[in-house]
Amino acid sequence: MLAVQLEKVALASVLAPFEAGRSNFVSWYALDSAAFDGNIRLVSLLAPLEARIEAAARRAPAAPGTGGRHCTALMNAIVSGHPKAARLLVPYQAGCVDGDGESALKYAVVRGDTGLIRLLWSLERHLPQNQLQELADDVDNPEVLAVIASLQHLE
Repeated sequence: MLAVQLEKVALASVLAPFEAGRSNFVSWYALDSAAFDGNIRLVSLLAPLEARIEAAARRAPAAPGTGGRHCTALMNAIVSGHPKAARLLVPYQAGCVDGDGESALKYAVVRGDTGLIRLLWSLERHLPQNQLQELADDVDNPEVLAVIASLQHLE
């Protein structure tokens, strides 16, 4: 964990197989930290080892900007504005929900990341909380509204 927080990729790669699934004193996994910081190399290293464990546990404290929600590493990457890290985590954590039942798609809508909205819609559209009209209700970003309108035509 400390190697990840210090962004020591070589050391983290040696320790990761032995420390995967362990959390720090605030219940964050190394993957949470790497995703929140947008460290692509560490996210790539840790995602195969921790993504499923981390998503299932979801007792990690809420990241800044999440409105107090307990969320996945994917959601942390979205909230902190790291779309490349988020895209790396999509295959591992798309379809997971936070402590309040919100999906990564909702986080992408709130963040205004139209590329992630399109990507996540294809993977999370089956979730009941992802009704496009409901997602659009709290949005005033014209680009996001346009993407949502285009997706509504595909339904």
